[in-house]
Amino acid sequence: MDNSSCAVILTALRVEYQAVCAHLTGSQEEIHPQGTIYECGSFSCGGRTWNVAVVEIGQGNPSAAMEAERAINHFNPRVVLFVGIAGGIKDVALGDVVAATKVYGYESGKAETTFSARPDVGNSTYPMVYRARVEARKKDWLGRLEGPVTSRKPEVFVGPIAAGEKVVASTRSDVWNFLRSSYNDALAVEMEGHGFLKAIQANTQVDALIIRGISDLIEGKSETEATGSQEIAARHASAFAFEILAKLGEAGVEHSARDGKEVRSGAPPIWNVSHHRNPNFTGRKDLLTVLRAELTSGRPAALTQAISGLGGVGKTQLAIEYAYLHAADYNMVWWLRAEEPAALAADYAALAEPLALPERGTADQEIIIEAVRRRLEHEPGWLLVFDNASEPSEVLRYLPQGTPGHVLITSRNPIWREIASPLPVPVLKRAESVEFLLRRTGQADKEAAATLAEALGGLPLALEQAAAYIDATVTGITDYISLFQYKRADLWVEENPPLDYSDTVATTWSLAMERIRRESPASVDLLNLCAFLGPDDIPQTLLSEGQAHIPKPVSDTVTDPLAMNRAVAALRRYSMIEISGEALSLHRLVQAVVRDRMSQKARRRWAEAAVRLVNSAFPFDSYDVRTWPVCSRLLSHALTAAGHAEALAVAAETTGRLLNQVGIYLSGRAEFAGARSAYKRALAITEAAFGPDHPNVAIRVNNLGSVLKALGDLPGAR
Repeated sequence: MDNSSCAVILTALRVEYQAVCAHLTGSQEEIHPQGTIYECGSFSCGGRTWNVAVVEIGQGNPSAAMEAERAINHFNPRVVLFVGIAGGIKDVALGDVVAATKVYGYESGKAETTFSARPDVGNSTYPMVYRARVEARKKDWLGRLEGPVTSRKPEVFVGPIAAGEKVVASTRSDVWNFLRSSYNDALAVEMEGHGFLKAIQANTQVDALIIRGISDLIEGKSETEATGSQEIAARHASAFAFEILAKLGEAGVEHSARDGKEVRSGAPPIWNVSHHRNPNFTGRKDLLTVLRAELTSGRPAALTQAISGLGGVGKTQLAIEYAYLHAADYNMVWWLRAEEPAALAADYAALAEPLALPERGTADQEIIIEAVRRRLEHEPGWLLVFDNASEPSEVLRYLPQGTPGHVLITSRNPIWREIASPLPVPVLKRAESVEFLLRRTGQADKEAAATLAEALGGLPLALEQAAAYIDATVTGITDYISLFQYKRADLWVEENPPLDYSDTVATTWSLAMERIRRESPASVDLLNLCAFLGPDDIPQTLLSEGQAHIPKPVSDTVTDPLAMNRAVAALRRYSMIEISGEALSLHRLVQAVVRDRMSQKARRRWAEAAVRLVNSAFPFDSYDVRTWPVCSRLLSHALTAAGHAEALAVAAETTGRLLNQVGIYLSGRAEFAGARSAYKRALAITEAAFGPDHPNVAIRVNNLGSVLKALGDLPGAR
């Protein structure tokens, strides 16, 4: 058979075998030299035909492992499915289907003795689990059902199951009690799955999934919905299995085994990456290869990878590319803003919602964080990205122990070896820089591109901004070099270049800003305002609804959709800003250059506008759980704007009030350390502005005392 369109399906019972074979056409027997009989046929879908071999192995773990290995060696398939029936343990009903993310193995010994868990757990491969999650939501598989059905529409659940050497038929058995106490998240129980997945693990070029229809309902549930429960369960499992094959065969839906290749361009079921994939991403193949190899090596230290390097070198872009490149290898990809500890805590806790954790509605954020961490310790196939983290200590408490998932950390700080394998990111190689410039600009002058690449030092951010300028202004690369050299010569005549970014970034920014200023003055003001907010996820509604706190003329721009679109478009043309949905984002170095090129008077003006803007939007009743989604989204902007206002000594009353509300919110979420910091800052600002006897000072003192008491600092509270 052709490997690219070959699938093997294992079944244990005759009823399962018949249900699977019913989907095939042109079937004929093929006999293995060692005696195994396969039913080989075809399954056509979406203009593509799968060659499918089906085998009935009989019950039991040993035969599952042996027959799986034999079939893989004989047919060299792309996909192997184990399709059959199982007993439901909890939260499932007759006719439902379970796609197993993993299989807990247990062994029983003698019936009268205690039971023990196997030391290993078998996992289905990530691309197949991803596809199962997608198809479970879409429910297209129901159209493949024929014959008697239950009185309710069946559901597909994607989660763990358990497998052992004895059938579990009673809720009063020792096996049942063992399963409930040891594997409280298992949805079903059967016999062969553990051995099947152990055989699969030795064949890394094969993707595998266990699909079980629920037949016997062990937890005292009735079977009165239908007769012939095994037949129904087998047909439902088979229908879902062939829906998986149908979607894998669709044009545009790529799929691969565990070889590190790109699987799809979309996102897994749980995905919050707001950054778009960069269509001009160039080079870095060696880094992506090393990154993937380290994360999949199985070594505990390699499961956490820290990407470090100077600002603008492309750390975040590398993490974004990895996330999209390996999207289908994960069940969930969760992006965390790690620059501010409070924002990091909020983003991490937000994962409780898509995971549907019972604790997700709890007021205490620490309880939610602990629940998320516990779930990740038992849930395979996830990727966490901690973007722009400062210190290992700020990330450590979020890392699951014994993790079955992967962690990426981006940071300027290179010191991560105590918790992660370091991966330094250098500037682009000369050939990669030239390739990027030519691709991004659509020009063909390699010699000029090489000269510009050398001038820009291979720094990806500077390369992107230069290419954006060239593309937007239809300037030749040679002409841009002349502009760049002239501007660079006089850019820092009166001041020294800042230490935290390369002067190439400032130079390319300066050229772009001169052009933008001529095209759209409102765009420059919009950028000036955004430079004093958090860099990511700036809601456009924050700007439009806070018009009264923004200087003119940009205040008129943010409330006029057409004018706002023009202003944003001008900035996007020069890669100064990114838009995702209704939110804006910009690089931290762009913010730094924007601020550093301002006069002191301009800095104070825009810092005051930013803090007043966020203060007007931050809920007054931030203690109320109903306001917390808004508080969480505005948190990084509140802390950033307050920090700038505090440093520049502007809008003291507004800044003190905003920090106080932040403290109230964090205290309500039981983030007491963050609340203490916010309250202390609020108290210092308010006391300096109004004196020690002002009522607002008393409020700040009271709030600080309350949080110190919660932290156990009773002398400080007194």
